Amino acid sequence: MPGASTRNYLHLHLIVFIWGFTAVLGKLISLEAIPLVWHRMLWATLMILLYLYWRKVPLKVSGSGMGLLFAAGIAITLHWVTFFQAIKISNVATTLSIMATGSFFAAILEPIWYGRRFIGYELVLSLLVVLGLVIVFGVNPQYLEGIILALISSFLGAIFTLINGKLITRYRPSLITFYELGIGAVGLGIYLGLSGNLDVGVLIPPGTDILYLGIL
Repeated sequence: MPGASTRNYLHLHLIVFIWGFTAVLGKLISLEAIPLVWHRMLWATLMILLYLYWRKVPLKVSGSGMGLLFAAGIAITLHWVTFFQAIKISNVATTLSIMATGSFFAAILEPIWYGRRFIGYELVLSLLVVLGLVIVFGVNPQYLEGIILALISSFLGAIFTLINGKLITRYRPSLITFYELGIGAVGLGIYLGLSGNLDVGVLIPPGTDILYLGIL
């Protein structure tokens, strides 16, 4: 059996693969970013609800907990919308390279959020990430809008992670995810309805989109 360190490395590589494959699927799906994220969050919410029902997990959370869940739900929703929109208007490689700035935002925000001191090597490594960002922009200046959206997505992802750092000490991961994705699904559904974009093409995507959404 692999040791704890080996398992952690395997988990890390799996996460990196899933992250990259998510971007590829986002490029393959023909839906625009907002309906794409809406489908993703809606499907996941329903599946997690079935899991919680099967495991008999109570859905009750405190008022302060719900406030954090609401904030995290908004953050992850906007994170995914900007992430997939960046992919749509630029490309997978550019978007994923910009997402590396998450370490920069984390190095700045984590000490403030948790009230700890700044760590020197984290700041140095973060500056190297910024240097990489400058290089990416220099190579792909035509993707400026996509780069900006990817930066916003990266920042929102860091915010989401910080909020979850506090929620995970109070609630089950499955319960946290249910509320966060559910809040996003309801919010995007309302937006699509009010904007008049909740048409048949969005409600019933093409067969290939349904396949890719299922994988996603």
